[in-house]
Amino acid sequence: MTADILAITGFLLFLTFVVGVWRMMLAVMLVRPSCDQIFDWVKMSFDQQSGPGAAINALVIAMAIIAVAHVPGVVLVAPLLAWAGFLLAAAARFFRLQIRLGDYVSF
Repeated sequence: MTADILAITGFLLFLTFVVGVWRMMLAVMLVRPSCDQIFDWVKMSFDQQSGPGAAINALVIAMAIIAVAHVPGVVLVAPLLAWAGFLLAAAARFFRLQIRLGDYVSF
């Protein structure tokens, strides 16, 4: 399933470069919430820990990096700074949990 997720992510990134980052962001924002149930169903039917939603999440992260690279001033916007603080706290908690358990946490 990991190879499938990487293949889907690669295809979505290629599609992003074809149609443009802003159009793909709009498409993801409109389609992603309505597909959550389908993504969960696919993930559970193959008995995997990650499914097609992981490919969409990877695409969103890549598009965010591209958007910040094109408009560097957006980094200083208050909601983005709050979100970055949340991500930093979540990452710190995740790595602290890994150190305490002595192994990587399986999702």
